[in-house]
Amino acid sequence: MTNSNNEINDCTELAELAELRQEVVYLRRICENSLGRLLLADTQGIAIRHELEQKRRGMSLMADLAMALRPGSDYESAFTSVSRRINAALSMQRTAVLVREPDGLFRVSILQGYEAQEQADLTDKRLLIDEASLHPQSPILITGADPDSRMADLRQALALPYLIACPVRLHDKIVAILVTGRLIESPPFLPRLTSSDLETVQTVSAYLAAMLTGQLLEKEEAQKRDLEEIMQTVFRASLDGYLVWDSGRMERISPGALKLLELESSEEFLENYSAYGLTEAHLNGAYRRVLTEGRFREELLLRTKSGQLAPCELTYLPLNLRHTSCLLSYVRDLREQKKNEEALLLAKEQAEVAAKAKSAFLANMSHEIRTPMNAIAGLAHLIYDDNLNQIQKDYLAQIEDSFKSLLRIVNDVLEYSTMTARKMTLETTVFRLDEALAAVIRGNQPPAAAKGLRLILAEPAPADLYLTGDPVRLKQILNILLDNAVKFTYKGEVTVAVTEVGRSQGASGQGQVTFQFAVTDTGIGFPPEEATKLFSAFSQQDNSSTRIFGGTGLGLAIAKELVEMMGGEIRAQGQPGQGSVFSFTARFLLARPVDLDKGQTLQAKASELRENFQGARILLVEDNKVNQLVARKLLEKAGIVVTIADNGLKALEKVKAQEFDLVLMDIQMPEMDGLEATRQIRSQAEFATLPILAMTAHALSDDRELSFKAGMNGHLTKPINVKELFVTLGEWISAK
Repeated sequence: MTNSNNEINDCTELAELAELRQEVVYLRRICENSLGRLLLADTQGIAIRHELEQKRRGMSLMADLAMALRPGSDYESAFTSVSRRINAALSMQRTAVLVREPDGLFRVSILQGYEAQEQADLTDKRLLIDEASLHPQSPILITGADPDSRMADLRQALALPYLIACPVRLHDKIVAILVTGRLIESPPFLPRLTSSDLETVQTVSAYLAAMLTGQLLEKEEAQKRDLEEIMQTVFRASLDGYLVWDSGRMERISPGALKLLELESSEEFLENYSAYGLTEAHLNGAYRRVLTEGRFREELLLRTKSGQLAPCELTYLPLNLRHTSCLLSYVRDLREQKKNEEALLLAKEQAEVAAKAKSAFLANMSHEIRTPMNAIAGLAHLIYDDNLNQIQKDYLAQIEDSFKSLLRIVNDVLEYSTMTARKMTLETTVFRLDEALAAVIRGNQPPAAAKGLRLILAEPAPADLYLTGDPVRLKQILNILLDNAVKFTYKGEVTVAVTEVGRSQGASGQGQVTFQFAVTDTGIGFPPEEATKLFSAFSQQDNSSTRIFGGTGLGLAIAKELVEMMGGEIRAQGQPGQGSVFSFTARFLLARPVDLDKGQTLQAKASELRENFQGARILLVEDNKVNQLVARKLLEKAGIVVTIADNGLKALEKVKAQEFDLVLMDIQMPEMDGLEATRQIRSQAEFATLPILAMTAHALSDDRELSFKAGMNGHLTKPINVKELFVTLGEWISAK
């Protein structure tokens, strides 16, 4: 019995224990579920707190920016402030601002959170960014969930794998890109990029755009106000003014226009503007022209209050005033301009009169100086042909040297006067450069040898090089430089060097070649600061140079003018006591090889031709008795029969009375000058082919042109070069 009871009690206890176990399992399950919900709630709470914290920091950032950024801040300061505050407020590691350049590339401008070396490498780096990838409404967020290829160039350039990129737009145009982010994007929550960060950066971008837009508008408004103030000030201060006319009624007049018309109030003009020269019909016509042409300008006489006529320039323009098309007339007072124009016209007339007087004076002086010089040279030449002793020959040689010096001075003055009047022109002929250089060296050897100097041509020019240009002027430049080099050098040498510096195609398609010519000496030299002054007219290194070495100081000025006419430039280099170098460039056209009549020298030609003149008949038209004597003796020694006429009238009589092979005609003579005499001779058919050569003291280029226009065949300038005279005669007189 007892055992049965015990078994029953044990079963009961087991059942209760099983029931307790079930209750424990149930309670444990309830606890586990509650704990899960508590953990979930805690996680959500943390996320919510993080989100709220991000929003709070974003709001704090915006408030901070609103206080820090003021209208008027420039791009640089605004972006710098934003970058610094984003890094601090949003727990970002790096922030960069990319500013758009005019060429469309983006320059890395602002950097925060980068090491010094990284900043140095990235600053001013330029990136090409596809703007299509930048959404106009929302920024770009790149997290660990994005593939590595997304915006890889930007991420790699900025060394920023996880970022937010937001454009800053002005007038629908991206002016900058704001980029911020972190190097690591992983739990826990705080370092992660979230939508709140995205919203904050987008808000900052919008705030920047709004601030910069407002700044731009304020700037434009300020510029507009400044422009209006400037225009008002100009109109108030200027004698010029404006009028506004609207369909039969004058609307307004500016203070400047009132002052021009001598009026004190606008009412005086507006009530009766036709009294001041602006009639209704004229304004209607101007308005119709403006409608078709847009604007036009005319000169008009306006009447002032005192009754004076004021020449004015009126510029008419269309004007919209109160949505009505009006006529704006800008009025400019021309009275002062007219006075200046009259003064300029008078000055021009006076200058022309002065220029004519100068030309006449130079021509007269040339004639008056050259006429006795011709007699001196001719008589010396005639005397030299006689049987003289050595002392007499030395005296004549000194006379010839003095004569040449005087002739050089006269020629320099006349040549420079011709240049300053811009009347000189270059001749165009084919020549060989090597022959021109040889002639220059040959002509300067005697004075160089007389001083014991060596005159050297560094390297001869190619013998087969033919050029088109003015060889006479080229030789003149070189002669001026060589004359100076020999004059200012006591011992040593003078060297001429020629170098080709370039070839090109001329405007006509013909080849061009440029040479540099250099004359180097071992003379007294000059201070470097004096180089440019040397090329001024009438200039020497110092006053003592003129006394010691002589000269007019015109040679280098003439050389400079000639070089510039040849399309080149001239320069000088020197040191006191160490010599000098004068160099210049000149441009010529390339020419084909032609026969330049190498033949004999001028001296040989002259000697040979004299033998062919036996019995030739020449009419010498000359009013100066000494020059008659000199010319007659020179010609008769060559076997020429000479007939003399004192003036142009007698020349006409003698030409009609007998036959001549040639006429030597002076220009300036009493009763009838040589030009008129030539014209009258040419007017008769039987004398159409009679050779007539001018032999005159008129040496200007204009004089040559006048000779040829009158009908002469040549122009010989006094003092006469005997060799040149006989060569020229040989061109026109047939051998007898």
